[in-house]
Amino acid sequence: MPLTLVTGATGCLGQALCADLAREGWTIRSLSRHPAPPETPVARHYALDLGSDPLPEDALQGVDTVFHCAALSSAWGAAAEFHAANVTATERLLAAARRAGARRFVFASTPSIYINGRPREDLAEEAPLPRQFLTEYARTKFIAETLVRAASGADFTTVVLRPRAIYGPHDRALLPRLLKALGDADDSRPLTLPGNGTALIDPTHASDAAQAMRLAALADAATVGGRAYNITSGQSVTVNELLDRLAPIVGRKVPRRFMPYAAAATAASLTERIQRLRDPGQEPRLTRHAVAALGLTLTLDISAARRDLGYVPRVSLEEGLSGLSRPSTGPRPVPVPAQPRDNAIRLEMLRVGDCVSPGTALRRDAAPVPRVVPALVAVLDHGDEVSLFDTGYGRTWSWITRRLPEFAYRLAVPSRIPAGQQLDVSLRRLGVGQVSRVIFSHLHADHVTGLFDLDPMPPCLASREALAKLARIAPGKGAAGRVAALFEALPMALARQLQGLVTDGRLTEIEAAPTCALPPALAGFGPGHDLRGDGSMISVALPGHGNGQIGLWLPRSSRGPVLLAADAAFSGAALRDGVLPPAAILARLGDPVAYRRTFEALGRLASEGIEIIVSHDPHVRTS
Repeated sequence: MPLTLVTGATGCLGQALCADLAREGWTIRSLSRHPAPPETPVARHYALDLGSDPLPEDALQGVDTVFHCAALSSAWGAAAEFHAANVTATERLLAAARRAGARRFVFASTPSIYINGRPREDLAEEAPLPRQFLTEYARTKFIAETLVRAASGADFTTVVLRPRAIYGPHDRALLPRLLKALGDADDSRPLTLPGNGTALIDPTHASDAAQAMRLAALADAATVGGRAYNITSGQSVTVNELLDRLAPIVGRKVPRRFMPYAAAATAASLTERIQRLRDPGQEPRLTRHAVAALGLTLTLDISAARRDLGYVPRVSLEEGLSGLSRPSTGPRPVPVPAQPRDNAIRLEMLRVGDCVSPGTALRRDAAPVPRVVPALVAVLDHGDEVSLFDTGYGRTWSWITRRLPEFAYRLAVPSRIPAGQQLDVSLRRLGVGQVSRVIFSHLHADHVTGLFDLDPMPPCLASREALAKLARIAPGKGAAGRVAALFEALPMALARQLQGLVTDGRLTEIEAAPTCALPPALAGFGPGHDLRGDGSMISVALPGHGNGQIGLWLPRSSRGPVLLAADAAFSGAALRDGVLPPAAILARLGDPVAYRRTFEALGRLASEGIEIIVSHDPHVRTS
């Protein structure tokens, strides 16, 4: 029974590959950055970052074949991050595999290396490459595949595959992006496409790509060693046809308009330059890669894979897309298992509006330049119900702050909700039809306003201390009361709306949930309150910011153990570096002494490997 190591095992391709290998009787060790293993049972799972963490000696012991699927795959990001994830990680794994005596190394590369600004059809593997790659992802993947191909020898066979536009049940890139664009469009704001929608694309179902990876491990070494192979599902469609086939998942056909390709490419280039100056940590809405992917034909010749690997595509586009339809609950571009193993919660992060703040307000050593700060919302899919941790900004925000003194809040902290980021729109994009509960970390406006965009409005929870403060604010009258409410970051109109929910019994205290023991690492944050009664979602006190701030401990999320820490820090980097916000900000928004204690305790947790997500971190990836 062959023994293998699969990297990137929790990604779209990695999940499909593990399932394919398990069906064929392989023994699998898996590796990914996430502590949670793939859905397919494996002999052992390793959670680490190949670009920075040492590989345990036993990970490759006795392994015959290494499948390297791990990568940083994105149209946007820092060059150093791409190099570490795609080049350094591959170098390390190649060297370790050879030392351990592995005989085969199969590497998943990308056809993005072919993009040269012109339509390209039926490309063979030897097609000329552009002088300059469009993205850091393409550039670093090409460097990595060059290293892999060069390492092939008599006792160590390496093979490179270039699967085109992978989609499937665990897709986090291709179809979710398209479905988001479709979900954001409507009759008043049609979907804008570069070109005329006739560009050809040949998507690859994840199970076909997985089949090709396995066949590459079994093919004749003398034939495939050091070679690269194109992989698709063997079926090309135009972008218009692909969008038409996605319409049933969205629930409607979306109107489109077209922009000349040259104009779209120029606009994307300009947008990227502005974004690098404005907020390099956040991907712009328009990228050159997206324009090229939707506006330029790129199809691949897979005859070499058919000939040398015995590869035969098995999943048509119709069959592949049919598996993504969920008519009973609406569109769900990223399907979630109905009953995650071990009570795991599928965790997704949404960006629901943002504001502009001086960099120095976020960490005291930052430059005093404006920074765009997201309002993040956690979507917790339990399989049978969905909870939210905070709700971000909502449509009522502009009404609440329409006049003085509330308008001063808007001037001091400029905020916006870009089209498509509204909470209800984002939840529909994820296929969430109804929310079962909302847990508020605290009652500041940027955490609660989005609640009023939910229909029906779910039951809500906040800490006893937060509700007590709300009760003192809401009865305030006159300008003095409204100014006092502003100093609590909760405009009077919003405070009265929330107090109405308390009166109606729809906003209740978290402390009504049963108390529970916390793990030793979190003992200082107790007592915990078990919000679902199964130990999967536990509130913990995070004093120092606002009134009665709480966090949410998720011991078994899809990302591994996670603590949602609200505003106990303003970025993960600041927490890791141990750099607090300025003392004036801490005093203005809460108790500086308590904040410092909480901040230092969270820093210790982060150093122990627990993932901590804070509510305004611009580097948190969102769906």
